[in-house]
Amino acid sequence: MQLREIISLTTEVVRDVVTRQLYLDRAIRDLFSHHHIIDQEARFTITSYSGFIFRNWFRLGGGKGEKLSDIVKLAYSIKPSEFDGWSLQDQNADFPEWLTELATNEIGDNWLIELKALSFTPHRDIRYNPLKIERLALINLLAKEGIYAEPISGEPEAIEITGGTDPFSTRAFRQGLFEIQDRSSQKVAPFVLSNYNKGLFIDACAGNGGKSLHLSHLLKNQGRIISMDIFERKLEELKRRAKNAGITNIETRHISSSKIIKRLENKADYLLLDVPCSGSGVLRRNPEAKLRLKPSDLENVKREQRDILERYAKMVAPGGTMVYATCSLLKSENIDQVSHFLENHKNFSLQEDKTLLPSLGGDGFYMAKLIKANT
Repeated sequence: MQLREIISLTTEVVRDVVTRQLYLDRAIRDLFSHHHIIDQEARFTITSYSGFIFRNWFRLGGGKGEKLSDIVKLAYSIKPSEFDGWSLQDQNADFPEWLTELATNEIGDNWLIELKALSFTPHRDIRYNPLKIERLALINLLAKEGIYAEPISGEPEAIEITGGTDPFSTRAFRQGLFEIQDRSSQKVAPFVLSNYNKGLFIDACAGNGGKSLHLSHLLKNQGRIISMDIFERKLEELKRRAKNAGITNIETRHISSSKIIKRLENKADYLLLDVPCSGSGVLRRNPEAKLRLKPSDLENVKREQRDILERYAKMVAPGGTMVYATCSLLKSENIDQVSHFLENHKNFSLQEDKTLLPSLGGDGFYMAKLIKANT
């Protein structure tokens, strides 16, 4: 496919995100489907440049009245190998003014370092499936399919894709030999399990199930995991992924009413709450979100976080563990929410919390482990 056509198609993606308010990954997926693009190199180029454009939206001229086609053309004047260096040349973080002001107050002295890190090209991380294959065997298998990868030091299940095109197109992916999961996200399940003895796990905001699947892998497909969500379609995707991965110890429950939560009161030995949040820690991966996020959205999501903590914590059994997690960098969504909960629930105590920063290479994450009194 010629560069001229690739630039035109990238402009179509950008237009769909800006004018139709589509999520970037949805706009890319729709483009590939509508135009029947099967050229893997072209798909990879469009995906890479689309992300780069929104990670550097304001510096490229976004929000200043420039034509979308001119913004895209300017982006294509920069080589992929120059993406991160080009982003670093900006004296400011490429974010709306209100968000940089908020980050100044909430992230602390290193706020600019962390926001600038969100302008870098995200790593392409995967997690191998130990139920089906060993890590080095998967790396060798991917190489035969034109995907080049290497193990991530210090991360026992993590692999970084370092070359090639789309790992989703590989036979290895279709066979359930790995999952796409950022290296920081891969730290949540081990954090939950760090004081594991035995008992029932509940992943109450499971979504498509990445962390439920990881928990199952770490448990060697033993024990019992209940994965729950308010969106039934996400649980259907989780069931499909679990079957493909050879996992049998996960059961799903759609949170269709408060009765679902009530039936599980005092039942969970381990409860994971990976709650909805601003997504400020994953703006490198979902860069278009910074154009839509508003202060009112942040207030709404903080109310939702408190509500989930209040209602779902009732599922924790005496002596049980609850892990509260977000993909946010903001103190008001993280330790402040935990502190508010503890002020009103004296039978819980904070054992440990961790913040994973984007400057370390992965997405931004926060997780806190709370223990319920055994009485």
